[in-house]
Amino acid sequence: MVPTFICLALGLWLDKKLGTCFTIPLLILGIAAGCRNAYVLAMNSIKQDEVKKKLEQEKDIQQKVERYNKAHKDNN
Repeated sequence: MVPTFICLALGLWLDKKLGTCFTIPLLILGIAAGCRNAYVLAMNSIKQDEVKKKLEQEKDIQQKVERYNKAHKDNN
């Protein structure tokens, strides 16, 4: 939301100072930047979840291997 409001404010300020029509293009640019930021944030969150899940799986496998080795060590 921040890029949207910054671009909107900049567009309004430029329109007042220069008498041009920058508000709409800058608003569209701000919305696009906000969407990109949301996408990047979502992808980072997904990657972090995948890494966490992988680490949990590796830990579970390690525990199973240790239990297996302990059980079979006692039999020898």
